[in-house]
Order: sequence, then C-alpha cells, then structure tokens
Amino acid sequence: MRPCSRRRLCALRMGTRRSRLVGRALGRPRGRCHRAQHGPVCDGFLADALLSPTEADSVAALCYHWVVAKKISVRHSWNTAMKSILLPVDQSEQMASALETAWRLASLFEGTVEGVALRPAFAEIVAPDPIVAVTIPPADWNETEFCRTVRQAFDTFAAEHPASQGGGARFRWRGGSAIEDSTLGTLGRVYDATLLSRPGSRGARMTALEAALFDSGRPVLMAPPKPPKSFGETVLIHWNASTETARAILLAMPILRKARRVSLIAIEGHLSPGPNIKDAVGHLQANGVTATEKTVSKQPPGEAILAEAAAIGADLLIKGAYTQSRLRQMIFGGATSHILGAAEIPVFFSH
Repeated sequence: MRPCSRRRLCALRMGTRRSRLVGRALGRPRGRCHRAQHGPVCDGFLADALLSPTEADSVAALCYHWVVAKKISVRHSWNTAMKSILLPVDQSEQMASALETAWRLASLFEGTVEGVALRPAFAEIVAPDPIVAVTIPPADWNETEFCRTVRQAFDTFAAEHPASQGGGARFRWRGGSAIEDSTLGTLGRVYDATLLSRPGSRGARMTALEAALFDSGRPVLMAPPKPPKSFGETVLIHWNASTETARAILLAMPILRKARRVSLIAIEGHLSPGPNIKDAVGHLQANGVTATEKTVSKQPPGEAILAEAAAIGADLLIKGAYTQSRLRQMIFGGATSHILGAAEIPVFFSH
C-alpha cells in the first residue's frame, strides 16, 4: 500500500488536545516531522497509524478521559498526604528522637523534612517605662557557631537515612539565622505539620510547642523521649466530641488511611456536647478508615488514654489539644497537660 493511500494520522498544527493525545496513545515520539517523510510539518506528537477518523476520535476520547482521571488521582493523592514537615533543631538531648519521628512521618508520604535552627531561650529584661521586653543573649553567644552545630547534626542524620530510588523521606535545611519560639508559630503556617520533642528539661520548650500549636493553624507532632520503633501503624484517637478533636482527626486523616489498626477511646464524664463515639467511628468509615471504639468509666482522662495506648500497643496518639483552657489545666490539671508530661509515644496534636 502506497503511503499516500494510507490514512496517515499526524498531529498537525491544529494545536488541539485531541491530536496530541492520539499521538501519545500511539506511542510516537515528540518532535518535528519532515514533509519528505511524513507529509505535513508539525511541532506536536507524530501519530502515524492506519486509523479512520472515527477510530481516531474514539482514541482521542479515551485518552482525554485517561488524562482527566490521572489529574484527579494526582490531586487526590496530594490532598491525602503530608509532604512538608517543619523540624526546629536545637541541642536538646531528645533531638535524636525528634529526627527519627520526623523521618518516619515523612517516609509515609515521600515527604520532606525541613530543618531550621531554633535559638535557645535567653533571659529577658523588662523596662517599666515604656513596658518592653528585651532579650539579651549571653556575652559568649555565637549564633553562627550554633547554627553550624545544629545543622551538622541534621545533615549527619540525613546522610544516614538517604531516600531510596522508589521514594522515601528527603531532608532539606532552611537557610538564614536561627528563629525564636514566637517565629516558629508563623513559619509553621506554610508546612503540613511542625514536629517538636516532648517539652521538658531534656526536650523542647513549652513556649515553642504552644507557639506552633496556637499560631500556625497546623498540627503539631510531639516526639517521645526515645526514638520510636514504628509510627502510625496502630493509632489511638481520644474522642471527646470537641471541636479540637474533630479538627485533629481531619488533619490526621492521611495517617489514619495508612494505619493497620485504628481505635477510639472516650471517657465518661469528660465529653463535650456533640456526637458520640459511634458517630465518630461512622465518620471514619465513610472516609475509608475501619475503626473500633471503647468507652471507659469515669476516671482521670490523661491516665486512661495513656493506659489504653499501652494496652493496644499504639505507636501514635491523636488528640485535640487544650479542649479546656490552658489556665484551667494549669490549676486543675487536664488530659493535655498530663499527656504533654508523660507520653512515651508520638502524639498528634491540633487546636
């Protein structure tokens, strides 16, 4: 059969989506075809095939729907992933656990852990007139040396945990000077989550955690004192029907969809007015997460939550933070305060 007698489908300079998609479906290379070999000159995809116009339209329609489905799939995957994790790096003893926890979280979604130097707390001098507070670093403070030291620790851990060819977590250092606790909350607004170690003398400062929790609008993942062996496989959710808990579940949904086991616990006498725990289980099921539920008798909620986490072998706790006010928890105690001081597993907080 002579070439001129064949129905040669070429991606002409029509500029249409259909011609380009047909060329892609037929596996032709992208580039310029020459008139001497292929007839018309085009800048698109070359689709040289024995297709009738009707067949070409069918192939184009199939290709179009495939591309639309692909875009929806990509968009859905981005909506159900946590791709960027902010990790403030300091010289505390629990920094190793924070690095390990951040790596495990990022590995779930092939995300990026971005490190930033977090400046130590310095004494403040308050002037009465006008009332201002000025932070005075010690005379021997060398910020350049501090940033170099914490970055070296970050880079060393990153080198020991390289991303595989198929994916995995990546590490990146955010340049610039060290940031303060108050800046951490605003910076966290452009990340999917901020990760800090458990507050205390050997871990993060409470001011840093509260800044990230209240000012970023994003969740905070609290690393335990010791590096976790696993993350997000067995998850416990504290359900108390509060707005904070509902938000925590929503933000943690990407992790919940990947978990092997999800359980909810409610404590009698410590529930806000709202949906019961069975309603919460139904909500998770509607989002593709199978969960079990348990309600325990009235007892201190913080202790009951951590006891249940230990009983089921949970490696992640999801909790709405400060359902009661911070002042009330400081005076009377509360579940959040207890967990902040006693949790031995990662805790996903949201306010």
